[in-house]
Amino acid sequence: LYVGAHSWVRKTLGITLDGEQTNYIWGVVDMVPDTDFPDIRCKCAIHSNNGSCMIIPREGDLIRLYIQLSDRDVVDPTTGRVDKSKMGPEKLLEVAKKSFHPFEISKSGEIDWWTLYISESIASMLHS
Repeated sequence: LYVGAHSWVRKTLGITLDGEQTNYIWGVVDMVPDTDFPDIRCKCAIHSNNGSCMIIPREGDLIRLYIQLSDRDVVDPTTGRVDKSKMGPEKLLEVAKKSFHPFEISKSGEIDWWTLYISESIASMLHS
C-alpha cells in the first residue's frame, strides 16, 4: 500500500512516514523546441550550476522537459506549500533556459502540455 504525505487513508490507518524524505518539485513541459542543443532528440539529463533538466523525445517533433525547480520558484513562504499560481509554462521554460546555458532553447509554437510534480515521502505498509 502506497500513500502520500497528506493522505487521509495513511492517517486513518496509522501508517507513519518512515525512511528518507525527498521533496523535489519538477515542472514538466511538452513542446516543439527551437534550439541549438545538439542532443535534443536524445534522452539525456543536463546538470549545471544553474539547475537540472531531463529531455525525453516524444512523437513527432515534440519533446518533454523535466525541469527541477527550487522551493523559491513555487513554494509560498507563509504556508510552506506549493503555490501552482507562482509557476506556468512560460516560467518553466525560463528556468530550463538557465540549465541549457550556453545553448539556447525556446518553443516553436505553443506549449502542448505542462504540469508540476511534487515528489514527497512515500509510506509503505508491508504485510507479514
